[in-house]
Amino acid sequence: MPAPDFEAPSASSSQVVTVPGSPETTLVTVVDFWASWCEACVEAMPALERLYRRHRDHGVDVVGVSVD
Repeated sequence: MPAPDFEAPSASSSQVVTVPGSPETTLVTVVDFWASWCEACVEAMPALERLYRRHRDHGVDVVGVSVD
């Protein structure tokens, strides 16, 4: 089942992050809820970064949502 639309300002740029992303380029959006105090969350970040870098040209987007 598709997730409901979501929109929020980016913490790292002046852009607005939307989920899902552009329907022309985004086929799958991975949403990761994390916190800086969560060791497992911090350990997962490199894997999510690799996932995004390997598959972004194939329509995969990764959005991290900090709950701090």
